[in-house]
Amino acid sequence: MTSTSTIQPTLQILARRIACIELFTTQAITDALRTLSFTNHPVTAELLSDLAQLHTRHAGALARHLSVLEEEEMLSAEPSDGLENNRPATMAEADEVLIWAYTRLNLLAAHYTRLHALAGAAHDKTTAEIALDHLRAITPRIMACSQALPRLAVRVAETRLGELPADAADAALEATQAAWKNNLEPPATS
Repeated sequence: MTSTSTIQPTLQILARRIACIELFTTQAITDALRTLSFTNHPVTAELLSDLAQLHTRHAGALARHLSVLEEEEMLSAEPSDGLENNRPATMAEADEVLIWAYTRLNLLAAHYTRLHALAGAAHDKTTAEIALDHLRAITPRIMACSQALPRLAVRVAETRLGELPADAADAALEATQAAWKNNLEPPATS
């Protein structure tokens, strides 16, 4: 059986990686808000601004918890999640930025779930609580992105294609939210 002291370096590496992702995401969202026009999408701009603030708070909390991390060091490190080259600052439309942010939230939710599980296994209550608190803050924002995306996608498409059926966004929102509420049993895992 592995001792809890041998898992501590792994927890620190995971927490540092998550903090890097949080800071990188903040920087990318801030860049997108600065370079793209969200005049016609104030709700999305508000959601993205909230996400940038949340990511900054989370990175700071992790840095304080680990105390060996400095924001400058984390900012110079690129997250190694394979998504860092897909920055919203290079995207032309508001819905692409929201999809990118939504993807990052799901990535972070998975990382925080893993960190919580491993910290619990190591009896590191502080790290486990931080990971769970951050996960709790992220999950409603994942749902907010899920709810905002259908309407935003239709509005953005209308700027290129002209008027679309009036009920298209509402129908898509209803259908996608029903998919999220699917109560089927999850597949068994080993």
